[in-house]
Amino acid sequence: MSFCGSLTYLADNSPWGVEMDLLFSRSSIFDVLEHQTSALKQEAEHLDSATLEEVPEQEVVRDLASKYKLEVPALQEDKAYISHREIDIDVSHDPMRLIFNRSEPFYIRGVEITFSVPFRGDPDLFHIRPSSFNLNPPRGEINGNEIHIITQRTDNNAAAAKTQYEETLGNIKQYLGWLRVSVEEFNSKIGQQVESLVRQRKQNLSATAGMVEALGLPVKMKDTDRAKLAIPPGRALRKSISSPKKWDVFVSHASEDKNELARPLSEALRKKGLSVWYDEYSSARWERNILNRTRSSP
Repeated sequence: MSFCGSLTYLADNSPWGVEMDLLFSRSSIFDVLEHQTSALKQEAEHLDSATLEEVPEQEVVRDLASKYKLEVPALQEDKAYISHREIDIDVSHDPMRLIFNRSEPFYIRGVEITFSVPFRGDPDLFHIRPSSFNLNPPRGEINGNEIHIITQRTDNNAAAAKTQYEETLGNIKQYLGWLRVSVEEFNSKIGQQVESLVRQRKQNLSATAGMVEALGLPVKMKDTDRAKLAIPPGRALRKSISSPKKWDVFVSHASEDKNELARPLSEALRKKGLSVWYDEYSSARWERNILNRTRSSP
């Protein structure tokens, strides 16, 4: 496996354009789901007895299921906006222009327009290839929780620029829809898998405890054994383990409101049993491992 590099995005059907990433092309959704399943199994196999004794089984199951579920980005088209700037555009490779020496750049003044669309969800899923796909994946740039579609024009043709944006956005939405089919199926089934893994872990711990007891000697527990709680006690997620959704509530806030408003609100909602997205303790971990493994593959 290897990364696909940046490609040139051709604006208004000309041979010059904006260099943007080819989306949905770095790794397969099957690799991501396989990684999630493997990481979940590994964490379940390392749950310690203190966690399983102090936290009700259903809370352990729901917390683990929520942790390993994925969230396909949802575009917030109603919050889209544009920015623009004047730039010099090289049109030396445009066959429609009369240029005598095409071996050197030939610049004319133009405008670069950036269409920015906010989204909620796992940003790195924009780089994952779904099980269904076409031969013309969209191109764009992921900047935080926004996707940028950039075009350069020399003709001030607003209609053409908007058509290009809408076509690209439609292609992105189609790919996200294909991803959503696989992710929602995975999310809906992961709860049952967690239940099976937790019960198997309990059986293994019980068998080990029985063997230790049969030895007939006093047992001294290490302090580190009590410090390995994988899941905080007292968290009770209300979300059904069969839900295809990852979060019940999103907490979005201005930086100045974090301490006095956002953090207390998030904690209060969690204590009520809701699964809460909040930037201090909500982040996608799988993509780092998947993409790092992709980079190191031949």
